[in-house]
Amino acid sequence: WDIANWDGCARLIMKITLWQLNESYQALLRLAGQDFPKQRHKLAYQLSRVVKTAQGEIETLGDSLNDLMVKCGFQPGEQNIDPEKLRDYNKRAKQFMKETDCELWGDPMPLEDFAGVVSVSPMDLALLDWLFVGGDQ
Repeated sequence: WDIANWDGCARLIMKITLWQLNESYQALLRLAGQDFPKQRHKLAYQLSRVVKTAQGEIETLGDSLNDLMVKCGFQPGEQNIDPEKLRDYNKRAKQFMKETDCELWGDPMPLEDFAGVVSVSPMDLALLDWLFVGGDQ
């Protein structure tokens, strides 16, 4: 985590790899899509800011992966791709995502803030380990 100054407030930036974000993005959307009670509006707002920056990173990642497809010799959506070109693309895409960090807005969130508020599956907790502090970590 790094510290940034956005809107005049010092905030932590959560740094994760694009691989982590890609693997956990649907879990993040499931968490954010739940109904938060009005007493937990601040928590819902903080989570919405994380989702907003994650959406931007996912869109940029998609554009980058499309560019990589072209560099590997095929077009996005193309059918009947040469298996060797596809293997090359998959290898390069995985390496790119694992070696490239992205920055998401906000502080890591205390896991106990979500207890009794929303339901999070064990699988989603594992995928979102970068989002939470506390608990068994």
